[in-house]
Amino acid sequence: MFEISEHTCDVVEVKLMPHPNADALSLVRVGDFQCVVRTDDWNDGDLAVYIEPDSIVPETKEFEFLGKHRRVKARKLRGEWSVGLLIPAPTGAKIGDDYMEQLGIVHYEPQIHSHFSTGGENVGSPPGFFPIYDVMNFRKYSMIFNDGEEIVATEKTHGTSSRYACINDTLYVGSRRNWKKEDQNNLWWKALANYDVLKA
Repeated sequence: MFEISEHTCDVVEVKLMPHPNADALSLVRVGDFQCVVRTDDWNDGDLAVYIEPDSIVPETKEFEFLGKHRRVKARKLRGEWSVGLLIPAPTGAKIGDDYMEQLGIVHYEPQIHSHFSTGGENVGSPPGFFPIYDVMNFRKYSMIFNDGEEIVATEKTHGTSSRYACINDTLYVGSRRNWKKEDQNNLWWKALANYDVLKA
């Protein structure tokens, strides 16, 4: 069974490190991520909610300082990458708590461009399959590998995701978000028809 990907906004402990190019800024490590923060806003040991890049924050008081820029992105601040955003954790929060839902934060889902003939009627999921999966940022899980361990790395380049399953002699064809009714005008069913390796 495949596991659905989970995007979270976890509570972390702040430990300030000097920014090499700005006295008023500091660096905070969150796993393999780095955030640039205003030094005066934080003390070592403070709790913060870490918001990953490609998160969409709501128009609430906590995020007024972002103006109209609601999608969190990685950016350079005085020569250092800030990958994500830290905000003060709510009262009573504990390290590891996930505040994504409570803060009204959602993961960014890019729109599929109209030049893909992607429509088609959706059908139910095959047994044991979730309707959505996603690619997670490696930095969030880098600790699962050991030094010297051999791994295979794959990369998704430009295009759209698809998935195929044959269960109890029934073929299921789907996009990243939905399983699709058989239709030879549909992008994912076309892919199946044109590539023998998928049929196999």
